[in-house]
Amino acid sequence: MSTEAFEYKYILKGEIDYLINGQVYNLKEGDSLFFDGRLPHVPKNSTTENCVMLIVYFFE
Repeated sequence: MSTEAFEYKYILKGEIDYLINGQVYNLKEGDSLFFDGRLPHVPKNSTTENCVMLIVYFFE
């Protein structure tokens, strides 16, 4: 997926792998990530626990 915005993700609970433009980032509770949403990206929960994220989009 991609969006026409910059994206900020903050992990409130759980853990998630985020694939951005071919690079995998493992995010855990308390971690955050800021990136250009125009890059191909997809979240993947590889655990059985739910992941809760705060997501903020910054449109230009």
